[in-house]
Amino acid sequence: MRILLVNPSSLKESDRDLYSAHILGPLFMLRADTRMALGMPLALPTLAAHTPAEHSVKIIDEEIEELNFNEHVDLVGITAMTFKAKRAYEIAREFRARRVPVIMGGIHASMRPDEVSEHVDCVVVGEADDLWPRILADASEGRLKNRYMAEQFPDLKRARIPRYELVKNSQYLYSYLQTTRGCPFECSFCTVTKMNGRRVRKKTPEQVIAELDALVRLNPKRPFNLIDRSGIKKKCVGTIAFIDDNFAIDRKHALAICAALKRYQDERNIIVLWYTQVNAEVGFDTELLEAMSNANCQHLFIGFESLDPATLESMKKRINLPERYEEAIGNIHRHGMRVIFSTIIGDDNTSVESAECLRRFIRKNSIFHVLLNILTPYPGTELFEQASKENRILTLEPQLYNIRNVVFLPKSMTPSKLQTLYYSLCDGIFRYDEMYKRGRKLLGLSSCLFFPLRERIIVWLAFSCICLYFAVLRRLPVQIVLRLLLAAPSLILGNGRLFALELLATSADSDDFARSEAKRGSLQVLRDCIRTHK
Repeated sequence: MRILLVNPSSLKESDRDLYSAHILGPLFMLRADTRMALGMPLALPTLAAHTPAEHSVKIIDEEIEELNFNEHVDLVGITAMTFKAKRAYEIAREFRARRVPVIMGGIHASMRPDEVSEHVDCVVVGEADDLWPRILADASEGRLKNRYMAEQFPDLKRARIPRYELVKNSQYLYSYLQTTRGCPFECSFCTVTKMNGRRVRKKTPEQVIAELDALVRLNPKRPFNLIDRSGIKKKCVGTIAFIDDNFAIDRKHALAICAALKRYQDERNIIVLWYTQVNAEVGFDTELLEAMSNANCQHLFIGFESLDPATLESMKKRINLPERYEEAIGNIHRHGMRVIFSTIIGDDNTSVESAECLRRFIRKNSIFHVLLNILTPYPGTELFEQASKENRILTLEPQLYNIRNVVFLPKSMTPSKLQTLYYSLCDGIFRYDEMYKRGRKLLGLSSCLFFPLRERIIVWLAFSCICLYFAVLRRLPVQIVLRLLLAAPSLILGNGRLFALELLATSADSDDFARSEAKRGSLQVLRDCIRTHK
């Protein structure tokens, strides 16, 4: 069979989000006219790796390329998070109209199988690694079932290397890898334990390095030279995101992975940049922080969620201690890594005062990267079940479940006030001036990776040309481009750190997001006024 695996795009009506890389990617990777995204969902190259050899596989990511509905294929597989489900249904409808069977899996299909089954021929519930060969055998023999359910979690020690060669790796900011699945915690807003279980399953360090080596051998990124903390010039060959739910949940395993990563890079005299997700307690583990930093980790994504202990208790996020946040963040920054601060508004204790406290905390602690979430009761979560029982769900339109819309009735304020508060926070956190001020304070603490002097000139010229190109195309406002051009000489030529380039690119990208959300807020106010007038 000819199998097509598809990652749907976000709907145009949803506008851009912080996961978009259409500004950040070209500016940071210095690829002016390249359509870029953060990364390819790991499910698709993983399924391709578990596809028997008698079948051919093609992967299409609508975020970076066009989908041809008239391509001659025998079977289509789609994975989608909730906010992409509507587009997934549109894709399924087109292929089914051409009599091509469609299978859908992933988190939304696993949490809402009855809904999804109305739009596709087959729904896969749970992790599909072990199921996939059986599904394909049934499909090739004309006896595809309408639903398959994983009866047990796959053993990751038998996991195959994802088929990265089927992915347009050069068009992603990060290549995704995974060292563990599962999480022992049960936060009320999270679907991880229901999808991946509470027992943490692990790949061996040897497996992780084999996957990394498979990526590096593909040469997906244009290599460039960096000088590391020891003063040695090395080629930087890629950027990796370990998409574990908690990379450090097994401390011994995390240390082993870090040691293997460092050894792999040292033996080849190369640099591989990476980031991952951990819990706030890692900020107090000096040995692990040093191991991560020595292995060239750049960012640590942490779900801080709230500064309010009562809110954390209601979310069952008891591992977080707000009184220690500042110390943890400072420790991470001092080890040359940057915090990606994930936070939630919209809980029962959210107020204008708590939002202002959050904004001040972010500024005070020079937190450069922020992920601002509106509390969202995703299907399958305890939060969704509770909100449903209390008749507080406002809509089930999946495209609105993207952490940027109020989809349930808050207790502390009206939905419109919460949405307005969100827009206000976006403006206060993500505008260029705010981003740039916070980032400048980290320049002396950031990872000591420098561009060699000659390459600084090349980077500066390329970055400046892309800024002007974006100004001509109106992809960036002229005033933002001017600020970038004025700051670039001292940051790129003078300071020379890799983070200096990241500071400029991310500040511009975040400002674009803030402007996009402000425009969306204005349109929403206009629509509300029209409805009121009618």
